[in-house]
Amino acid sequence: MYCFLNAQTDSSMDSVWKNITLENIVVTAQYAPTDSKNAVHQIKVIKAADIQKQGFNNLAEVLSTQINLRVTTDPILGNGLKIQGIGGENIQVLIDGVPVIGRVNGNIDLSQINLQNIARIEIIEGAMSAQYGSNASGGVINLITKKSQLHRFRIQSQNQIEDIGILNNSLTLATQFGQFYASITGSRINTQIENKDSLRLIKTIELPSGQTYSTKKNPWNPKLQYGLDGMIRYRHNDSFNIVYQYRFFDEKVSDFGKIRRPQFKPYAFDDFYKTKRQDHSLNLEMYFGENIYFNSTTAFNQYQREKEAVIYDFEADSTSLIENGQDTTIFNSFLHRSIFSTTSSRQLNGQLGIEIHHETGSGKRIMDTTSTNPHQSFLTNYAAWASLRYQPNKKITLQTNLRYGYNSKYHHPIIPSFLLDWKPQKNWNFKLSYA
Repeated sequence: MYCFLNAQTDSSMDSVWKNITLENIVVTAQYAPTDSKNAVHQIKVIKAADIQKQGFNNLAEVLSTQINLRVTTDPILGNGLKIQGIGGENIQVLIDGVPVIGRVNGNIDLSQINLQNIARIEIIEGAMSAQYGSNASGGVINLITKKSQLHRFRIQSQNQIEDIGILNNSLTLATQFGQFYASITGSRINTQIENKDSLRLIKTIELPSGQTYSTKKNPWNPKLQYGLDGMIRYRHNDSFNIVYQYRFFDEKVSDFGKIRRPQFKPYAFDDFYKTKRQDHSLNLEMYFGENIYFNSTTAFNQYQREKEAVIYDFEADSTSLIENGQDTTIFNSFLHRSIFSTTSSRQLNGQLGIEIHHETGSGKRIMDTTSTNPHQSFLTNYAAWASLRYQPNKKITLQTNLRYGYNSKYHHPIIPSFLLDWKPQKNWNFKLSYA
């Protein structure tokens, strides 16, 4: 059962028309917010209405329905992604242009990205490394959050109950007063497909060759998630907009082991995986005159993943920690990106961008022989890129990009790209890109 409740009240509609967001506008890898039909890149857009109609809860569920995108599932590591066969380590997942950190085995766990306050998802397949770095050589997934509404107040609740053991609840409170917009969303998702005893059962599989192996009868792990998203936006006028966002996420995944020595003092090895995220971001968007667009994003992200391994004693109904079975991995990331673009009606326009990204990580599985503490490492990346867009007429658009930078750990190559957009007729559109 899926329930969606939305209540809105309006005591004043002054200037509300200025805050309407056009559904066909895209922002990922563009010089400025652009109508999707005029975008040089082929951008696939999934709107909030489509997400709600199909009852999707997280990014993994949405992307699993898309052509050329393959979502992989692991009971412990979560959901990874491949775009046209390219793995998740080369796919950049963004929220309002800010990279999501905390890759496990090269992938971002897409099931940890909830969609309660998302206006649309923009997907670009293919290399985007000239704009977003080497992590985007397979493609970009950019989630755009809701930043405006038509009414003064909005209360929205989404609730999903499934008899197989899924309970999903969220509540959003939002208000728009004068030049300010503020919202806060709380969510809780509990997934318990089977009871604890059933999750310990083991079955034997026989292969055609006659060989056998043992595996879990019910390969699901209980998962409990809590989320909190907050935003405040100040819109001075059509040319100046600033947004601060905060996100908190907490998840616990339980992996219950098989019963050992069931006839005499039975016990089991259980693992618990706890993930915490905290994200802060500040975005400034403004126009200098009519033809110069400026966008600046500064973000600080924290990620912590903890593994807790215990022995469960069935007779005593107690647990004890396993020596050397605990592990905590922590990542902290700082990002600043500023972009200047010209957006005139002339044939030639350009873009200049700079990016500073500093990331630190610590944990048992991190090994850096160049660091004083081998289990602690850092990486700093400075990059700049330039882009030119030439439109000799309304049918042809040519764009070239060049990115170069410095990386504290690795060699940073010069990264070029080239794009061609040709519209020979009204209903025909050819796009060619190299990167």
